[in-house]
Amino acid sequence: MNVDDYLQNWILYLRSLPIAGPTPDSTCRSIEHRYIPEAGEVFEEEKKEEVYFDKEQGELIEKIVCGLPQKYKTIVVSLYIKYPYLSKSQVAQKLKMDKYTFDKTLYLAKQLIKKGINNGI
Repeated sequence: MNVDDYLQNWILYLRSLPIAGPTPDSTCRSIEHRYIPEAGEVFEEEKKEEVYFDKEQGELIEKIVCGLPQKYKTIVVSLYIKYPYLSKSQVAQKLKMDKYTFDKTLYLAKQLIKKGINNGI
């Protein structure tokens, strides 16, 4: 497996963790907290797909990423967790970096992660 496969597994591992902080309400509230919809529960709960990932591998990558120097950690977390829907150049722009520096730093971060995987931390 290459580093990108490990990072994709890490993303799935992080998404499987419980949400930290307050969760949004699933129903509408009235001021008196007595709101009852006329049609009953209109919306069904979303059915979650079963997603398979390696938990131990996810924990290993989490430990490695948390141990990275701050500039590498910022790039990895921004690219894979905060802005997974943006391209690399857009993430670089959000981090106020030029594309070349972003690519170079991402490459070095992946090399450190690869070294951590090989050493088993």
